[in-house]
This record gives sequence, C-alpha cells and structure tokens, in this order.
Amino acid sequence: MLKANDVADCLRFVFITGASKFSKVTLFSDLNNLTDLTQHPKFGTLVGITQTELETCFDGYIAQMAQDSGCTRQTLLDKIRYRYNGYTWDGRNFVYNPFSLLHLFSSGSFKNFWFTSGTTGWLARKMRDAAVNVAALKGMVVQESFFDRFEIRY
Repeated sequence: MLKANDVADCLRFVFITGASKFSKVTLFSDLNNLTDLTQHPKFGTLVGITQTELETCFDGYIAQMAQDSGCTRQTLLDKIRYRYNGYTWDGRNFVYNPFSLLHLFSSGSFKNFWFTSGTTGWLARKMRDAAVNVAALKGMVVQESFFDRFEIRY
C-alpha cells in the first residue's frame, strides 16, 4: 500500500527490487511511474558492492577473517572475488553480492548464502524442461529488449 494516503506523503524515493517487469501486470496497477534501472548505464554498480567498496568499507572484516583463516589479505580477497564477484548489470562493472558478503563476514565461512535464501527449483525445472544447455549460457550477452518480455524465455 505504497500509495495509501497515510504513507504516500512520507515517501520521497522508494527502491523496489525484483519487481521491474511486474509493473506491467495488473497486480501493480495502482503503482505507476516506475523506472527500470536494470541495465541503465549510470547504475551498473548500484545494487552490488564494488571492489573498491569491499576493500575500503570491509577492511576490518577482511583483516580479521584473513588472520582467523591463516592466509594473507590478498589470498582471502582472491577467494572472495572467485566466490562472490559474479554479476554485472552493465557488462563492464562486476559487483559482489551484498547478501553473500554480509553473511560471509558474519559467519566467517564460505557458503552458497544467496542460493539457500530462496527457492530456485522453478528455474532448474524450467531449464530442464526446455532442455537448456547450461554450458552454452556462460558469457552470454543479451540485448536490453530481452528483458522487456514478461514470459520467461531464453
């Protein structure tokens, strides 16, 4: 109820994730004027943690974790990069998954945090049913128009 009278006057800016294309569905008919930032060139690092942010904002956590695990700072950074620096919104800037990084530093161990936070079974089933060759998707680049479709296709 973002547009309810008691709430609307208090809101200046609202950031919604996972709902960009759903704005075209009647479920959100009361919510208008959404701007999809998914592939906007100015916001490639908005919803992730850059390498610079990792090394400056999390320096204390990095130092502590390196000490606890008995490795160098650089070795730990390489391991973090390999494990959690895996997505890009603009094809140029790669960012770390914030959910996974926060859990990494709070737990002190490397796990698939993001994967276990939700159910991904529907995607695996959809790919299996469509006989998608997963290896062929590596490095795949799609045009912005790919995201204009509501249906899940490849």
